[in-house]
Amino acid sequence: MKYAPIVCIAIAAFLIDASAARAEVCPLIFKPVCAEKHGGFKTYTNACFARVAHASVIANCSCVKH
Repeated sequence: MKYAPIVCIAIAAFLIDASAARAEVCPLIFKPVCAEKHGGFKTYTNACFARVAHASVIANCSCVKH
């Protein structure tokens, strides 16, 4: 039982790492959306890329520049 504390620490470290936030992987599907972030507008490849960038989708098409 002299290894019990080491085993407990290893299990705790694994559980903490397992609960960490995972990066979202977006599909490489071209379905452009126009999204707003910090007052600016940008066309993203798809809604997933906009979500990962913390942008709000405002239209399911490319942004139009005037």
